[in-house]
Amino acid sequence: MTAKANTYRKSFLRVSAYLLSAVMLLQCSCTKEGPDKEFLENDSICLQVNGKTIITFDEDNYQISSNRERKVFRVMDDNMGNYYQISCSDIPYSEGQDIKADLKWATGSSVSTRDGLQFKVEKVAPGGKVWMWCKSRKIGISVQVVL
Repeated sequence: MTAKANTYRKSFLRVSAYLLSAVMLLQCSCTKEGPDKEFLENDSICLQVNGKTIITFDEDNYQISSNRERKVFRVMDDNMGNYYQISCSDIPYSEGQDIKADLKWATGSSVSTRDGLQFKVEKVAPGGKVWMWCKSRKIGISVQVVL
């Protein structure tokens, strides 16, 4: 290999390495670990899975119930066809608190269950509304805690 070809080869490899590094850096900066900003800024009581809102509480068509003793929170529509229920290891009350929970939700004829989820309390509003996030499954849930 001539000296000129060797220089081109080294330059090509160097540029390729820089481009690969730049692409990897961009990929890492786009990976989001925490809850969506929209989820935390949303005042609604809702369930979000993988960035998609599955159920949103609506005063005219939904009800909220909870059992403080059993640490269960439920949001359901008037027909009981759409709902979510979370059974927690503890009552969520403080930002940063870790909560282990089982979650079940239904939309129409589809029912989903996730057991043993690890949530972190991300936000607590003065009226008892709590936003929690499960990083491993990318699930956001807000509930009304009756104080």
